[in-house]
Amino acid sequence: MKPMLGKAKWWEKKTVENAKFKSHYKAWCVIERVSGMRPTKDGLLFDIEYVAVGKCNVPQYYDPETMTFKQGIHVDNLTKEEAFAMAKMLNFVGKDEVID
Repeated sequence: MKPMLGKAKWWEKKTVENAKFKSHYKAWCVIERVSGMRPTKDGLLFDIEYVAVGKCNVPQYYDPETMTFKQGIHVDNLTKEEAFAMAKMLNFVGKDEVID
């Protein structure tokens, strides 16, 4: 194979651009995810963790009241850096709460 000389193809430019941001998603959001369960006197206590995800990767959950699928979005339309910072902050704040 010969080395390419001249202008790069459009898909190679796109690959370099995607590699800079490590994702092709432009909009990011922070979602709630259940990371575990603990038994308490009143029932089960769910451990919630906040995760930053690309907008196209947002998982859906089934809402039995409306009988539709919904996206569990907590914070919406952020940049990648903002989403990871927001998730880190929400996880840190959630650790201080003590529930008996």
